Amino acid sequence: ERFKNKTSNTFLSLIEEFSTLEEVVNKSEKELFKFVIEKSKNRFKNPKKILLEIQSAVRKSYRLRKELTPSVHFITANIISNIRTLKHSLKEIDKEIERKLYQFPNTLTSVKGIGKIFAAGIIVEIQGIERFPSHNELAKLCGLVWPKHQSGEFEKEKRYIYKRANKYLRYYIVEAANSVRNYEPRFRNYYLKKYSEAKFSHHKRAVVLCAKKLIRVIYALLKEQKMYQSEEVMAENF
Repeated sequence: ERFKNKTSNTFLSLIEEFSTLEEVVNKSEKELFKFVIEKSKNRFKNPKKILLEIQSAVRKSYRLRKELTPSVHFITANIISNIRTLKHSLKEIDKEIERKLYQFPNTLTSVKGIGKIFAAGIIVEIQGIERFPSHNELAKLCGLVWPKHQSGEFEKEKRYIYKRANKYLRYYIVEAANSVRNYEPRFRNYYLKKYSEAKFSHHKRAVVLCAKKLIRVIYALLKEQKMYQSEEVMAENF
């Protein structure tokens, strides 16, 4: 349960380097502690606690029959090798995306929570902010607009996204909004407000509404080519 990221180096190394559960159980506490520190690059706040939880989980785990262990370990090792290769490829792709991003006018990364990958995806999918006379037109491209007849309680709880929207742009902006809310107080408060108001799909609804707000900010930054100043931009566009 401690390994939320099942492709982290520590998690993969644990599976890769110990072919059986008994190997983990039989390792001394000192050896396992050193293993966790080394593979995690000492990033865990409480490595001793994680070590004890690993040992506890291993003791409770299902044991394979001995004749199956080599085959299962072989298959697992190959899967891990593929994961490591894909992770390396993703790093190279991210580097190339960052390199290409510098060729475009970009002020989006001045917003905490919008990283280079989100910014690159948004800029590429928009294909020039001059195409849009207002932030409402940009919202239409994302599909984050709703028919005028939606009102009252119905509007609060049911929102239909335009089917002809750019799903890739919508993905980048919604994910960016979910990230920005962790850094920007106004977005965080707005998210919590909408989350508490929802009767179902609390998180999804709150994030989508945050994305609608973020579109106004994105439009202003790209249109005016200015860096993000929290209070100034928020006062005008939130």
